[in-house]
Amino acid sequence: MTSHKVTFCCSDKLAQAIKTRVKASGIDENTLITEVLASAFEVSTPSPVLNKEEKLEQQLLDFEAQGTLLLEILTKLCQENNGEGYSLGLNAFTSFLTKVIAKFQILSNQNISKSSEVAIVGKIKEDFSEVAVANGQKARVPSQAVSNWNNLNYIDKIHSNIDQFASHAIQLIENQQLKQELCELEEKYRNLFELADDSIFIIDSESHRLLNSNWNGARRLGYTRAELLELSLENIGVPIATKRQQAILHELHNNGNIIFEHACRHKNGAEMPVEISAQMIEYERILAYQFLVRDISKRKQAETEFKRHQEILQTIFDHIPIMICFWDADGKIQLINREMERVLGWSFAEIPNIDILAEYYPHPEYYQMVLEWMHAQTPEWQDFQTKARNGQIIDTSWTNIRLSDGTSIGIGQDITKRKQIENDLRQAHDQLEKRSTSELSRVNKQLQQALEELQVTEEELRVSNEEIGKNYQEIQTQLSYYQNLFNFAPASYLVTDTQGVIQEANQVAAEMFCCELKFLIGKPLRLFIPSPERRAFINQLKQLHQHNCQEIPLQPIHSCQLNLKPHKGDTFPVMIKVKAKKNKQELVVGFCWLMY
Repeated sequence: MTSHKVTFCCSDKLAQAIKTRVKASGIDENTLITEVLASAFEVSTPSPVLNKEEKLEQQLLDFEAQGTLLLEILTKLCQENNGEGYSLGLNAFTSFLTKVIAKFQILSNQNISKSSEVAIVGKIKEDFSEVAVANGQKARVPSQAVSNWNNLNYIDKIHSNIDQFASHAIQLIENQQLKQELCELEEKYRNLFELADDSIFIIDSESHRLLNSNWNGARRLGYTRAELLELSLENIGVPIATKRQQAILHELHNNGNIIFEHACRHKNGAEMPVEISAQMIEYERILAYQFLVRDISKRKQAETEFKRHQEILQTIFDHIPIMICFWDADGKIQLINREMERVLGWSFAEIPNIDILAEYYPHPEYYQMVLEWMHAQTPEWQDFQTKARNGQIIDTSWTNIRLSDGTSIGIGQDITKRKQIENDLRQAHDQLEKRSTSELSRVNKQLQQALEELQVTEEELRVSNEEIGKNYQEIQTQLSYYQNLFNFAPASYLVTDTQGVIQEANQVAAEMFCCELKFLIGKPLRLFIPSPERRAFINQLKQLHQHNCQEIPLQPIHSCQLNLKPHKGDTFPVMIKVKAKKNKQELVVGFCWLMY
């Protein structure tokens, strides 16, 4: 921040107030006035300049820290020399530091003039000269050890000479610090080496013997680390051609590093594709190779799958019977497939040298219309008349698909045959429509005549239906009459099928068999014949069916009577007359029985 010098006059009273404030706060007049003005005008001020007391306090703090460091240095130095050569007045040095701290505390509570500062520095110099003793002689203060103390030269210039023991002490501490840093770096390297996800191998450049490996390197190959370190590079890698091996080693020695792909062999014999990043390093004072080995099995599988998909797509692109082309954002065709070459006649190699779109559509207005369609990016199919190389106009149909990079894919097909078929169908449709119109007129007349005949027939059927209805009513009346005669006749009547199963019976028959009428229906008549005579009855039924007689009085097996056994009651004899029941074909379908 730049500053400007400003001079102004003030009253004696104001000047006295400024001096009082300066004395009380311990800052100089310029700083006080600058802070007051900055506060009044609401502007920021730079950090205030340290006054003399603060500067001295800071220097004394630095000196105290440097004294502590010097104490540590001299103590270690004397311990290493076992009291020989240099010796340390430890109590004197401790007393010296105590005095320095006491002086620092005094200075922080009082104002110090320039003469007082010089006296304090002189006393410090005098006390410090009594600290180190070499063979009974006072040692001069080393400038490296008290560099911070020399920063007090703004008070009084102090010059010191370099002693050999102090230089040795400083070098010792620096070596120890470097050793500690090296240990920390080695620990970090060891952690990176062991925890790296990739396999790491250290290999002797001469014998190719494995010198070291991280845990992942041994694990991925199926060995323990001890087992792995007994092997050589040839044991864990698949054989490699001599020329390729020499080329890899040549580049590694020349450039210091190389990246290449290879394959490692697992303990069980399985091969694992890897990418190796090799470097030349110095390991335990010998020249070695450091291999960072990355398993690329998944990447290889992905590459194989990608190549397979690429081959499939390329095969489809080359052999699909559909025209495919790519064009850029300006509508310039960049690629065509074989089908498009076959249909339109121009090869892909000729496209860069000609305006192929102008060849396809030579008419300017048609050409412009095609360009507009290409830029419109409509997914609907659009029909065009495209000119082939041989001059033939081919009917084609196209759609386009826009890609993310602004290019487009055009998909087209030759529809010349389809158009011809459509024209043929259209002509056939027109002819058929003409023929169908005349045919429909003729058929309409025939249908009209047939409709009139149907109406006449319908009227005749209606009259016939009315007559049939009347006849049906009369038949129903007669049927009801005869049904009543059948039901209420004084004799027993039965109707059976040819097997003798009762199908109809009147009320007298039910009373004869001592059961309800509904019980008789569906029951075989033989159930009402006594068991000894049942077989004879069945044979008689068969004879009746064979002779196809109209009316035959049954001859009982033992007499002229047929014995019946009712549902409830005793056996009694009856006389029976039977008449065969025939259908329209004169076939016997049952028998009518009269019992009295």
